[in-house]
Amino acid sequence: MKILYDHQVFSFQNYGGISRYFYEIMKRLPNFGVEYELAAKWSNNHYLKQLGMETISPFLEKKEFRGKNRVLYFLNQIVSKRYIKKQNYDLIHPTYYDPYLLPLLKGKPFCLTVHDMIHERFSDQFSSQDKTREHKKKMIKAASQIITVSECTKKDLLYYFDVDEAKVKVIHHGVSALDHFKPLNSALNFPEKYLLFVGARKDSYKNFPFFVRSIVPLLKKYSNWKVLCVGGGGFNSIEKNMMSLLGVAGSFIQMNLSDTDLFYAYKKAAAFVFPSYYEGFGFPILEALQAGCPLYLADASCFPEIAGEAAHYFNPFEEEDLRSVLLPVFEEESRVFSKVGLGYSQCKKYNWDSSVSDLVKIYKKYS
Repeated sequence: MKILYDHQVFSFQNYGGISRYFYEIMKRLPNFGVEYELAAKWSNNHYLKQLGMETISPFLEKKEFRGKNRVLYFLNQIVSKRYIKKQNYDLIHPTYYDPYLLPLLKGKPFCLTVHDMIHERFSDQFSSQDKTREHKKKMIKAASQIITVSECTKKDLLYYFDVDEAKVKVIHHGVSALDHFKPLNSALNFPEKYLLFVGARKDSYKNFPFFVRSIVPLLKKYSNWKVLCVGGGGFNSIEKNMMSLLGVAGSFIQMNLSDTDLFYAYKKAAAFVFPSYYEGFGFPILEALQAGCPLYLADASCFPEIAGEAAHYFNPFEEEDLRSVLLPVFEEESRVFSKVGLGYSQCKKYNWDSSVSDLVKIYKKYS
């Protein structure tokens, strides 16, 4: 059988969880005797480059200009429509929620992965120009099969949309392979003692201001400690002002790291803290488990589902609770590491080969 993936996420995402998800799937499909095509011509996606696809070319990699991603998206959409119109596939698995393909299917089935319900749960945080929620609704209604990445996301999906539960299948992500043996980049200068925060910070549900306020007393008492924030871009003016007013501006460092260097950031961190009170899955949880980094997670969303007993949990709305949970980290108590062994065991539950195997079983229903 042949699966067609469309261009969407590979047109607007150079790095990120969704493009990594489809990369991990496409990488393994040949092992299950499944052919696939990617309906795109250009992409600067980091993960896609690792597949070595001769049909995909870089798009103006050394040039940056306003609207570059929109131009790329527009051009790839033309290419994607041509692929879809050829009907040379058994099933299409779109990589995001743009319903442009619906009039072109002519009865062909399609499988849709719903990664989270952020646009529905936090609709007030998105502009009226953002059509994701509207597009997702159309795609969910028309999909032959829906995949969610956690039971939490499935529950939210069924709450917000009138969907037959039998049409929804939960398939967890796997642990992405990291090169543990590649030497650490000598140019990196990690702090001696630090907490690790990974990912975007701008959205309110990420709960970054809460995290900062909560640990101010600890950072002031243990002045040699730092907080390393990876990803999300440099600190904006609001974040800088907040840190300055709280007297901890010098305690926060921001870096953008490759996957390999991020692995070392987890390995060297005293703890990974994830204060977000909503995620569809939470890739950083698996990354921290894999690296043997102690996890401190919000007791919310899908986190208990994913990490189980391998994490320390806190109330993401109670600053004192987070402080009390993190105090043993700063005091370097041995019990901080008590769950690391459980983490390695928990990590083994998330295997991309098993995930893709479950997905292929769904694909074959339509062959």
